[in-house]
Amino acid sequence: MFDIPSELKKLPQKPGVYLMKDADGVIIYVGKAVNLRSRVRQYFMESTATDRSMAGAKTAHLVGHIKEFEYIVTDTELEALILEQNLIKKHSPRYNILLKDDKNFFPYLKLTVNESFPRLFMTRRHMKDKAKYYGPYAGGAIKETIDLVHKIWPLRRCDKKFPFPANTRPCLNNHIDLCKAPCAGLISEEDYAKHLEEVVDFLDGNRKPVIAKLEEQMARYAEELLFEKAAELRDALTAVHRLDEKQKIESTSGADQDVIALASAASEEGSNGRGDALAQVFFVRGGKLIGRENYMISVPHEESAEQTLGEFIKQFYGENTFIPKEVILAHEVADRELVAQWLSTLKGQSVSITVPQRGEKLKLARLAETNAALAFEHFGEQMKRELARTTGALAELAAALGLPEFKRIEAYDVSNTQGFQSVASMVVFDNGQPKRSDYRKFKIKTVVGANDVAAIEEVVRRRFSRYKAERLAATPGDEAETQGKFSSTPDI
Repeated sequence: MFDIPSELKKLPQKPGVYLMKDADGVIIYVGKAVNLRSRVRQYFMESTATDRSMAGAKTAHLVGHIKEFEYIVTDTELEALILEQNLIKKHSPRYNILLKDDKNFFPYLKLTVNESFPRLFMTRRHMKDKAKYYGPYAGGAIKETIDLVHKIWPLRRCDKKFPFPANTRPCLNNHIDLCKAPCAGLISEEDYAKHLEEVVDFLDGNRKPVIAKLEEQMARYAEELLFEKAAELRDALTAVHRLDEKQKIESTSGADQDVIALASAASEEGSNGRGDALAQVFFVRGGKLIGRENYMISVPHEESAEQTLGEFIKQFYGENTFIPKEVILAHEVADRELVAQWLSTLKGQSVSITVPQRGEKLKLARLAETNAALAFEHFGEQMKRELARTTGALAELAAALGLPEFKRIEAYDVSNTQGFQSVASMVVFDNGQPKRSDYRKFKIKTVVGANDVAAIEEVVRRRFSRYKAERLAATPGDEAETQGKFSSTPDI
């Protein structure tokens, strides 16, 4: 059982997102917090019961249905805000406010490198048009960023199409030194491209040269008693530092990625010569972080982290049908190129394995690493007990019955109303845990009266007939995927 009081004590004092669940494990509320420990504990403190009732029936009803929770740590509150919106869109929790349209709430910076004399502006639409996108951002930081770039680099702001009309006159921005007027031929494409390279480098995160340049100019203006200009540069420096909150929660590439990190207690050894480790997988789909999963691993003592991670990847993707185009790792993995080649063969197209050294991917990998360490520290023992109760129980059951290892169990029961309207139910356990999405009901078709044995016989026959038909109709590749497991859609 999930012991809420003890789990509250384990909450970190860091920003992040928390997910409240009901008795069935369904996510009913997603929220963000500057301090996870303070925010989540407020839901369960007796001293706030009156405040909850005053806040409304919805909040009191929510608290009454919370049976467990989980959380994802982020580096900033802004990241928590964006991750919260992604998770709300994915899970549609009962107690969250849900938008009916799919408008992207957070804006991006768009640099139109796909056209001559590119421009920089804000947009809410991320399109596949070969332009460069940065963000998403929240608040007024994006406007300050655009203003800052235009002050340092004279990019054009107009939407005139190239080639520009002959005899075009420069606009006001040229007269106040905010544009070099490419429309009037006052700057060549080569010179403009030099400015553009600096802008791209700056927006990609290499801000030290710009900061050094601004600080030098600010000091010079202060020495010359030009305090207004010095103040402008001070504000520009503040905007540059604010860019450090650029988000890892969404990727502007729109790619499908898995981010994997490993946490372990290398100093401890179990009585059987094995230790424990935890692998955490962040799932990025369409450029958005939509969830994560934790996996406990039993590791032989003295096994290296590279070898452990490599074995986990092979077992994890060997059993999963979806393989992303890129796997981002927080640690190096043994035989990386060979594993990438194997994944590419499974997927049928190129799959890359990346161990980033800089940029957004490195920040995302470090975020996964931080969450893996926290999960291992706070929930490691609980997860081991859960594994013993589920997969461990399956292994014991298989041994007792003299059967090979199995993962799926289907159980059937029949009910009727005084011998009429007979109905059978099927419940499914996968890896020792209920898989409610596969639960089914069968209307009994051939049995009349209260004959449970005959009804069960009909249901099992229909179930196996459907499975057999699917196997016969399957291609060799499909048959390999369904080996050892039933279809989740029986003939109802």
